[in-house]
Amino acid sequence: MAGAKFVIAPLREGIHPHGHTTIVQALRLGKALVTTRNASIDDYVTHGQEGLLVKPGDIYGYQKAIIQLSDNLKLRNSCQLNTSRKALDLTYSAYVNRLIKCVREIIQ
Repeated sequence: MAGAKFVIAPLREGIHPHGHTTIVQALRLGKALVTTRNASIDDYVTHGQEGLLVKPGDIYGYQKAIIQLSDNLKLRNSCQLNTSRKALDLTYSAYVNRLIKCVREIIQ
């Protein structure tokens, strides 16, 4: 994954969340993503920001998104910059800081 231009993570919709680890790894590596819309990853990827989202099972949508990220260096670079920024919020330290803030607000 570290040497890839971008990461493709086709996910299946379901009642159980899945794919989060792969998505977060890609974000932490600063990689633009092509992944599945509405597959429990809305908190991680916004279409056009960190990558491109495709409807589940849409083979042609995936093909179009892959070509778009391959051919559009400006878009890919923008997504990579956004993934690097988003990854800062996905560390254990960031999580703990949000948790502490939440607890302090509740206590007050």
